[in-house]
Amino acid sequence: MLLQKRLFLKIFSGIFLAIYVNSFNHIIKTMTINDETVSATEFAYDGCHKIYLIEDMQDRYEADGQYSIFPISKLKEAFHDSCELRFITNWKLSKNYIEQFEEAVFED
Repeated sequence: MLLQKRLFLKIFSGIFLAIYVNSFNHIIKTMTINDETVSATEFAYDGCHKIYLIEDMQDRYEADGQYSIFPISKLKEAFHDSCELRFITNWKLSKNYIEQFEEAVFED
């Protein structure tokens, strides 16, 4: 029984560490869109033209199930693969990064 508890704790600790490191990697990476810094680590995408930046866990919770969620590192690719109606805004709709028919310059 003691061996099972130690094994469980080791596995659990390893999973926690992997999640923590992954989160940390997202936090230290930044991106700018047309000279504006993006604070998001993920984005929600409808597969056509709607791109919403996810800035916190509440955004993530609301977007999950409605849109596909991707890491911010895939944003440039999604934008260029989108139709001409594409735009980028934050999930709360309080900040527009790219309006429809506007071009974007991405910098990592």
